[in-house]
Amino acid sequence: MSTPTEETSRQNEDTEKKEDIYEDWIPNATKMVEMIYNFCFQHYTSNPEEKISDIEHQIEKKQSESERSMFAYLKGRLYNAVPDVYKEEAEHYLVEATNLDPCLLDAWNCLGMCLAKKGDYRRAKNSFEFVLRMDQNSIILRQLAELELQFAPVAEDPVQQLGECIKYAQKTLALDDTDGRCYCKTANRI
Repeated sequence: MSTPTEETSRQNEDTEKKEDIYEDWIPNATKMVEMIYNFCFQHYTSNPEEKISDIEHQIEKKQSESERSMFAYLKGRLYNAVPDVYKEEAEHYLVEATNLDPCLLDAWNCLGMCLAKKGDYRRAKNSFEFVLRMDQNSIILRQLAELELQFAPVAEDPVQQLGECIKYAQKTLALDDTDGRCYCKTANRI
């Protein structure tokens, strides 16, 4: 069993490793995103599926081994972009991204949204709660509140589900608005 000091030290080391990893691929990912946007705006096809396939081909041509998790995330996010429409490809790529890099919290968040579209409440909640354990922020708390509200009508105990929704909503409101993510409090000041 480790002491709290050892755990804190280990967490700090993990955070430093995570930052080092991200520093390497952030400039590459930025270039890739710019390339994708340019390609999208200059490439015309007869249907959206063909355009997505062409974009995937461009991504695969440009990626290196160390960038696989980031680009799996980008592919998953691309497939997950249509509101209220579940795509199996999105889930596939987002699961791949989270397996390749478990610290890629945006991929976990996007996976949670994808699974909610699929109707897989338990796995969606697990994805959001994983992100929440790593980074307590109002965006994830709001998504958890929305998830609880979305599945309350079909839950075994809708009252408990609504209680969970309210709990997450209250935590969202209780967060300090200096986190840059809570829009409710700052909007009231204007």
